[in-house]
Amino acid sequence: MDSADEPRKERLEKLVRIESKVAEAAEAAATAAARAVDAAKAAEAASVSRAARKAKEAKTAKAAKEADTARTNAARAAKAAKAAKAVSTETVPDAPLPSTSATSGQKSRRRLEVRLTDDELDQIRQLAAEEGLSAPAFARSVLIGVLARSDDR
Repeated sequence: MDSADEPRKERLEKLVRIESKVAEAAEAAATAAARAVDAAKAAEAASVSRAARKAKEAKTAKAAKEADTARTNAARAAKAAKAAKAVSTETVPDAPLPSTSATSGQKSRRRLEVRLTDDELDQIRQLAAEEGLSAPAFARSVLIGVLARSDDR
C-alpha cells in the first residue's frame, strides 16, 4: 500500500467508527422510545382504572364525568407518549439528531451511495417508518446529525 492510500484508509476507518456510533445511538433511541411508550401506556391504564373504579362506586353523573375526564387524560397521555417517542433522540445523548441541515438552507446537490445487507436495509426502513420518514430522508437526517455533533467537538 503506498502512502497515497493512507489518508483514504484513515477516512474509511473513521466512517466505520461513525457508522458504529450511529447504530448504537439508533438502538439507544429506540430503547428510550419504547420505554416512553410503555410508561405512557401504564399511566393511561392506571388513570382509566381509577376513574372506572370511582364511577362504579359512586354511580353518579359526577363519577361518570370523572371517567370521561380520565379517558381524555388517557388520550393526552397517549399523545404525550407519541411525542416522547418523537423526541427520544433528544433525550439520548448519542442518538442521531432530528433532520437538520448542516448547510444552512443550501440545496442538496450531491449523492452518496451506500451498500447494505437486506437486514440492514429492513432495519433502516423500520426506523424510518417509526419516525414518519422515508428511508433516504431518515438516513440523511442520521448522517447530518453525526456531522453536526462532530462540528461541536
